[in-house]
Amino acid sequence: MSEEKRRSVEGEISPSKPSNRKSRAVRREHAGESTPEARINREIRAMKSGKTPDVSAPAEKTEKKPSHSGRENAAEGRSRNHDDRNHSKHANRRSNNDDSVIRDPRELVVRGLMRLDERGYSNIIWDNLMRRSHLNELDKVLATRIYYGTLSNLRLIDAVWARFEPDMPRRADDVVHMTLRSALYQLMFLDRVPAYSVVSSSVEVVKRLRSQGASGYCNALLRKIVKIKEKEGKLDYVPIGSPVHDFAIRYSLNDDLATLLCTSFGDDAVSIAESMMRAPSMNLRVNLSKISMEDFLNIPDLMVERSKLLPECSCIVQSRNAALETVIASGLCCVQDEAAQLAVHALGEPEKWGIWPDHAHVWDACAGQGGKTLHILDILSRTRGTRKYDLLSSDLYASKLERLKSAQRDLFPDRKLIVKVRDLTQPGSVPLAPFDAVLVDAPCSGLGVMRRHPEVKLLRKANDIESLAQLQHAILDNVSKHIRVGGTLIYAVCTITQQECENQREIFLKEHPNYEPAPLCLESLGERGMASALKLLPSVDGCDGFYISKFIRRE
Repeated sequence: MSEEKRRSVEGEISPSKPSNRKSRAVRREHAGESTPEARINREIRAMKSGKTPDVSAPAEKTEKKPSHSGRENAAEGRSRNHDDRNHSKHANRRSNNDDSVIRDPRELVVRGLMRLDERGYSNIIWDNLMRRSHLNELDKVLATRIYYGTLSNLRLIDAVWARFEPDMPRRADDVVHMTLRSALYQLMFLDRVPAYSVVSSSVEVVKRLRSQGASGYCNALLRKIVKIKEKEGKLDYVPIGSPVHDFAIRYSLNDDLATLLCTSFGDDAVSIAESMMRAPSMNLRVNLSKISMEDFLNIPDLMVERSKLLPECSCIVQSRNAALETVIASGLCCVQDEAAQLAVHALGEPEKWGIWPDHAHVWDACAGQGGKTLHILDILSRTRGTRKYDLLSSDLYASKLERLKSAQRDLFPDRKLIVKVRDLTQPGSVPLAPFDAVLVDAPCSGLGVMRRHPEVKLLRKANDIESLAQLQHAILDNVSKHIRVGGTLIYAVCTITQQECENQREIFLKEHPNYEPAPLCLESLGERGMASALKLLPSVDGCDGFYISKFIRRE
């Protein structure tokens, strides 16, 4: 941890009482333990090179230290596949270090695909690249569509390449491979982009990032594919007759997830998979403590419309423009999906949090980046009366809590927020103060947000779901011991598996007879919103896939 980050942690974040617990959390964050997320990062590196991921293999280093041995340099030079070694050397140096001059949307796409192993989350990588690029607005839209479209259809794209050029993954290096994948996505799905433009621009990307020889290979393959498309009318996967396998290829799911969806949802599996292929909408939660909904909707040039699920406080963005950037930067709203907002609304009115009239302790137990904490702060800023509210947010990772504290100071400087690094799977690290309202947005498989994180479709495995379910069980068990009688507990996950949703609820109620189900009271959802548990599906509700369950402690 850098000195600056260490000072921030020690100054803003209360340490765990035992001195070694914060260091354990930091070590897990930076050393990369054998968590499902760490394994996913390793598999992304294998996916990039077209290799079969090895779950048991240790994480490989993504960069090789420069050698000072002339013999080693000569051997490395002989191993290259392309002729123009000097050009390739300079292109590689620019590829790694010089992002500030990117003006080609397709080059930005290839850079983004190449960097998936840096953090493992496609949206973080893409947002960082977009901020540093020199693209105009139209090129940003095109690049974003190609980037996420390629990731969302990666297994289908590879199957089509295997049909027409099975040796390509073996012969192409990473840059050429990713360029050809993104080019094939454009030829398959972007009918308004001329084929010659796809070919020429892709060849130029390889020429800049690799070499003249590599660009010639790329040019030959793409011209071959274009001729096949002109002859057959389209480029597509030919089913082999195995329903689950063909389903997996068509929607670019790994075999585990394809089997899970087919067995869990039956005929609805296709509509769910199709919904995960669509580009997600951008949703805004209006900070009603700063502006009314009516005034927000009347902001000049802001192109939004009311959310169908939460019309009183949420909007769907119709067009991204300068006005949108301005209102977000000003703190009038936050980007947050409707499903995540509903999890906070399920807590109910603050006056009903617990049974103690003078004081209420509130806890966002798995705060992450803090979107739900900021939502709670907005609600508390609008709450009148003499009752006092203390808000605690905890997470395993100190860096996330640092960002949350920064956002809180910017948006709600008058509200007090305590943040603590906690590993909630360990009973001793749970805060001892009794709480009246607790939100547990637990770590999960993330299958409900695959349209935002398409890499999950390829990398999340059945054993990940099993281990995450055990983690959720431990967190719920530990948290439940620190809620006062009459207190509210919300369990939420952004996934749709029965093991992490309905089964988790049933096990909790069976093992904790002092808790009972409570109605969610989400009136905007009608009868569904009055149940004690709710599963949201993109194919039905248009929002992220989410599960919300509510409990009240009675004794």
